[in-house]
Amino acid sequence: KKSHRTSVNNMSVNDIKAVRENWRVFHDDLTATGISVFQELFRLNDSYEDMFRGIRDAGDVTSSNAKLREHSIRVMCSFDSWIIALCDAPVLEGLLVRQGEEHVPRKVFRQHFFGYEEGLNLCYDQTTRRQVQRFGVQRGI
Repeated sequence: KKSHRTSVNNMSVNDIKAVRENWRVFHDDLTATGISVFQELFRLNDSYEDMFRGIRDAGDVTSSNAKLREHSIRVMCSFDSWIIALCDAPVLEGLLVRQGEEHVPRKVFRQHFFGYEEGLNLCYDQTTRRQVQRFGVQRGI
């Protein structure tokens, strides 16, 4: 059985469904997730803090840092828009191109996004672990 794949994301309908299902873990609190991801990103590679001087200059990398909250919302809403557009290749491509165009002048390149991906994966693991534990407590396990 053949599945339709788009030229931008090369994902099947089932792949997209799985991504959207997994994204729900974060969707309830994009700000907190974004903050956690940035904290992980900076923990994994402290040189990234230099790329985010506005955040660093605004104080500690905690939820009390307004610049961190602001950027976390912007980044996570971008991710949200990409996930919404997974079924619409021209829109997804436009969103991703715009993201690249906004970051290249700041010398943020593809390899830097992989660091963000690692932070996001760590947060996903921590979030799902907490959900499983909460489910177990609710069920008396």
